[in-house]
Amino acid sequence: MISRLKTATILPDICVIEIAMKGRKGYEILKEIKTVSASMKVLVFTAIHKEEAIMYMLKYGASGYLVKDIHFGELAKALRAVHEKGQYIGVSAIDSLLHSTIDWQENHNAITEAEMRFLSFCCDDTVYKEIAGKTGVSPRTIEKYRDSLFKKLKIRTKTGLATFAMDMGFSPH
Repeated sequence: MISRLKTATILPDICVIEIAMKGRKGYEILKEIKTVSASMKVLVFTAIHKEEAIMYMLKYGASGYLVKDIHFGELAKALRAVHEKGQYIGVSAIDSLLHSTIDWQENHNAITEAEMRFLSFCCDDTVYKEIAGKTGVSPRTIEKYRDSLFKKLKIRTKTGLATFAMDMGFSPH
């Protein structure tokens, strides 16, 4: 998809993406789309309604977020709103944010890009030292990411991080 955008003579007004895709991560695709065209609108259309995923995608440039449990016609409504007004947050996404257990006012930058990359390795049995090697940082830095996520997400184990990562749409490498 990204290669098509890079070679297109005319870009679409809106791209619709899914967070959980085999082999690709929605947040990476969002970043790539924004490098092709910072002004292109992106609507996330996904089954994932975790507040962390919603906030992360919006923080990094998504124009809208729509959970796939929608009623008939909401997708068209969302596309119109993103096109005409520049944004749209679906009812289920708003509900998830309202019932969030994370204090987003206090942690408005809840999950950093580096922490998100670390999370992508938490879905399998890769040890922290291997993650450090694959990401080009020190094992101590990986421990800092882990500890930061433990605190921010109120999680206490690597298994908890793995579960959280899979809920956000990550899959094992």
